[in-house]
Amino acid sequence: MDPERWRRVSNVFDVVVDAPESERAALLHRLCGGDHATRADVEALLAADVRGDAFGAQTFAVRAAAAVAWERDHDAGAAAGALIGSWRAVRELGRGGMGVVLLVERADGQFEQRAALKLIKRGMDSEAVLARFLRERQILARLSHPNIARLLDGGLSADGRSYFVMEYIEGAPLLDYCAQHALGLSARIDCALQICAALQFAHRQLVVHLDIKPSNVWVTESGEVKLLDFGIARLLGGDRMGATTQTGSAHGGALTPAYAAPEQLRGEPVSTASDVYSLGCLVYELLTGRRAFDVDDTASHDALRNALDRAQPDPPSRAATRGASDASAPVSPRSLRGDLDTIVLKALQREPERRYTTIEAFAQDLRSHLRGRPIAARRDSALYRTGKFVLRHRVGVALAGTALLALLAMTAIALREATSAHEQARRAEAVTDFLVGIFRVADPRGTPGGAKLSARDVLDSGARRLDAGLEQQPQLAASLTEVLGKVYSELGEYDRAMAMLQRSLQLRGNRNHEDAAYAATVAVLGRAQYEKGDYVAALQSAQQALDEHRAQGKSAGPMVAGDLALQGEIARRQGDFGRAELLLKQALAMSRATLVAPHAQIAAQLNRLAALYNDMGRLQDGIALTDDGQALVPVLAD
Repeated sequence: MDPERWRRVSNVFDVVVDAPESERAALLHRLCGGDHATRADVEALLAADVRGDAFGAQTFAVRAAAAVAWERDHDAGAAAGALIGSWRAVRELGRGGMGVVLLVERADGQFEQRAALKLIKRGMDSEAVLARFLRERQILARLSHPNIARLLDGGLSADGRSYFVMEYIEGAPLLDYCAQHALGLSARIDCALQICAALQFAHRQLVVHLDIKPSNVWVTESGEVKLLDFGIARLLGGDRMGATTQTGSAHGGALTPAYAAPEQLRGEPVSTASDVYSLGCLVYELLTGRRAFDVDDTASHDALRNALDRAQPDPPSRAATRGASDASAPVSPRSLRGDLDTIVLKALQREPERRYTTIEAFAQDLRSHLRGRPIAARRDSALYRTGKFVLRHRVGVALAGTALLALLAMTAIALREATSAHEQARRAEAVTDFLVGIFRVADPRGTPGGAKLSARDVLDSGARRLDAGLEQQPQLAASLTEVLGKVYSELGEYDRAMAMLQRSLQLRGNRNHEDAAYAATVAVLGRAQYEKGDYVAALQSAQQALDEHRAQGKSAGPMVAGDLALQGEIARRQGDFGRAELLLKQALAMSRATLVAPHAQIAAQLNRLAALYNDMGRLQDGIALTDDGQALVPVLAD
């Protein structure tokens, strides 16, 4: 096959392979016309792509290599000394499917400057390829950030080919740079934070990168990270320069399978969450020296997608342990255990809604880890908060201190509920006896071998003692049981939390319409059911709490706003975005009307409505609400 014919076959294949199956025949007829030989070659390549045919793929690669060699020998535009606009080619840096990248220098004599020039390859001027090339140039024109390689120039070469000129990065690819400079954990996380800064800026311009991988991140000798190659980036929000969806296949460079989000591989709509996933893959490899998923990039699209659907990434600490005997393990596996396992695995969730909602949230957890602070991501371990306390204090008092804070709250609740001095004294004595019994169990000197008990052990012991110790005071037992339910819920023990809260309602009896505490307990139960994922039960509890609050004459107030917000969150999880928006906006308006800003409830409801708008694709509305919520955080902290 001569080079000219090969380029024609390759160009037609690139256009048709990304089209839906139902449209390919008509597209082939339009592009090939009466050229039956070209159409036969394209159909053969399409069949090989669908089958994942190794022989077909090998033939494709051999022919492509021959075409590239021919282009390199005959492409005058890429030759050293060739003039392209105001630039003179120095040497070739690399070439891809649609363009060649050259090291160039200014040729107009105005000043000295070196840059990287991307020139569309000869013959690669099909409508689809040219549109992709021009879209990349237009996207880069929107992005001016220290951690993104900036656009310098663009235009047409003397032979009519499009080009654009970018900042030339003198440095090394991210993983090579980290290995050459033997960077430790903190320095590697700092590199990840610089990538986060670049992506956060791009997302604010409604640009999603969609091809985050080690070769697209370079580091200068001064340690500044630069994000490159927006060749398959997309503009969100219906902008005329791009679409909101990206489809790709495993055949040719439309995406990089090992780093592509599941929705990219399935050809589904993409969002900023797609970049969160790809960045999670990159951070995984940056910290462990291994890919999150060991996939065959040459496999067929369907085979690759099915393999990834079944795969579960190991926690980074375990992956690093497997590589600890060789140079591929860049940091100590022990340093990854805990928070970093949680952070990276949250970014790698298959479902976009389960990942970090923004790149900034991802970055904030990385920063929190560096500072030894708790992270926002929910850990799988029920003792997470206690574990963070242990890291900052002596082991002997940390767990007991956490339990003490929770149980002292029980004392305050019990004292507030007393209706007389006699009742107050009687209840205080009961609570004191209860606390003394709990901490007698927590004393290591009272356990076999002096073993230290966990916060969960202490709480479990308290739960067992409630019925036996306070059987004559059911209302006090109900209050203490509710507090224990809240503590279990905060620790992520939702089954145990729901059991305690339901027991608290039983102890309170049938005084629901008269007892404000009864409605509050039902609301807490609904929240625990929601966090557990039982949306049907959670919706019933949220509606019951709302009815109880309104029956008590509280038609508007913080409690009612909380009930409405929970129903809105459930509707969002169930995909009923219209109802979710109505409820969340109503809850936010009620909170603003009845609470004095700044208030944590207002900030939380702003973030929930922003997350809904992100799911709906209304990114500008979501960003505005996120900014409003973040503006309250410093004030609340003070």
